[in-house]
Amino acid sequence: MCNLQCKMKSRFDNYFSNYLNNISNSDTTIFETPFYTGSVEGVSFEDKTNTIVFAHQFMERKNPELFADIIIKFCEDKRYDSWKFGFHGRGPLEGLLKRKLKQQIDSGRVHFGFIYNLHEQLLQSKIFVSLIEPDNFPSQSIVEAMSTGNALLVLNSGESHHFIKENGILVKKDPEIILEKLTSLIEKDLIRLGRNSQALAKEKFAK
Repeated sequence: MCNLQCKMKSRFDNYFSNYLNNISNSDTTIFETPFYTGSVEGVSFEDKTNTIVFAHQFMERKNPELFADIIIKFCEDKRYDSWKFGFHGRGPLEGLLKRKLKQQIDSGRVHFGFIYNLHEQLLQSKIFVSLIEPDNFPSQSIVEAMSTGNALLVLNSGESHHFIKENGILVKKDPEIILEKLTSLIEKDLIRLGRNSQALAKEKFAK
């Protein structure tokens, strides 16, 4: 019987073999394998900051515009002034997203654009958001976020539930619900959730 790693690799190979034929290298960053091959040890939770990361290609099925709208609403709430966002990626929606988030970028609430060393950002962040359709599974960026001790807020699509086990929240594709769940998540014990993410990554996805 194929275990979860086998299933993940099969889905990754089948899905992305076709997908990669339709995108240019400039629009994506794809890891060589759907498993996290680094260490899940050595994360300093004391050094983590109030940062929420969204790191995906800026294309429709990754729902970056949806999350940009949520960021704008979130930043209007003065209770969360200490929180910032890493909004990372590149792709066909980049210009639109940059214009939409101009005020938040200019004020320093949003660090926008593609970065080469996402791992360093994930070591410092506390929450990782993924709203991919039709499925977040398999997502290498989610596995790396888990391995670096991030709590997750993930769209409940496809087999995304494999990523959640007392380490975050599955959400419906509804902006009001996503905003509500995000604000409730930051009130939780994020260190505990981050450690749970690490444990799950090590158990199910690390080589």
